Amino acid sequence: MSAALRIASTRKIERMQLLDLLRDLLRKRSPDNTQKGRGEEQ
Repeated sequence: MSAALRIASTRKIERMQLLDLLRDLLRKRSPDNTQKGRGEEQ
C-alpha cells in the first residue's frame, strides 16, 4: 500500500511540474496574450 501511495504522490508531483513547465513556456512564448486575453481565467 505504501508503495502505491508513493507512486501516486510522485506522479502527482510530476504532473504539477509538467503544468508549471507548460505555463512558463506559454508565458515566455506570448507575454501579451497572458495579460490581455487570459484575464478572465484568473
